[in-house]
Amino acid sequence: IMGKIYHITKESLSYISREVKALITNAIRKHSGSAVLDHPDGSVTEEKLNTTVRTKLNKTITANVSVDSGTGTPSVKVTESETDTEKVFDFAFSGLKGAKGDKGAAGATGAAGAKGDTGAKGDKGATGTSIRNKGAWATSTAYVCDSTYIDVVTYNGSAYACKTGHTSGSSWDSSNWTLLVSKGDKGDKGAQGDRGAQGATGTQGAKGDTGAAAGFGAVTASVDNGVGTPSVKVTTGGTDTAKTFDFAFSNLKGATGA
Repeated sequence: IMGKIYHITKESLSYISREVKALITNAIRKHSGSAVLDHPDGSVTEEKLNTTVRTKLNKTITANVSVDSGTGTPSVKVTESETDTEKVFDFAFSGLKGAKGDKGAAGATGAAGAKGDTGAKGDKGATGTSIRNKGAWATSTAYVCDSTYIDVVTYNGSAYACKTGHTSGSSWDSSNWTLLVSKGDKGDKGAQGDRGAQGATGTQGAKGDTGAAAGFGAVTASVDNGVGTPSVKVTTGGTDTAKTFDFAFSNLKGATGA
């Protein structure tokens, strides 16, 4: 047997196996007159082809196969050469390649890869500019803004960064400064806090001066002619050394007898 064995199976190219078998059979019959290619498993190979031909014709056939990359309707062109006793068939197949299928669904996310090796240490970066806190803004003070320092100050509750090196004058000049943080609005009044614990008893105060002796002035009393629930009204007057009292009684009289 000459050449390689080309195997076309039902599983891989089932849609063309019958066409290939028929084409090869017809070609053999045309040149040999009685060869029949019939294999139950539906596969076509040079080995089976030559076995059939040797058994029935005692002839040798070489099959050469080529397949292009085209898609569409399958077809085959058979070209014969050499003598009838040593026949060569060239099978040129076209359109065997299937059309491009739809894009499949995305597969599941793969497991995380192993951690890579630590990279080489990078070059040292350039020296940066430092922020220098100068506190509250002041007059007649040198403020810096260069590649080494940027001075920061507070003014009226806001924070500013110096944008031009200068010595401050007698008043604030906003053209020399960039606002960093603005003063916030006054917050709402908070809720009244809980009453604190009672404080400790204070020390006894100094003894006061002796007061004037108490005294009484006139004491008067009166009673009305009313009947009912008895009561008395006391009215005081005068000074602490001559206090007056007036007692006004009401409803002391008894009710009329039966």
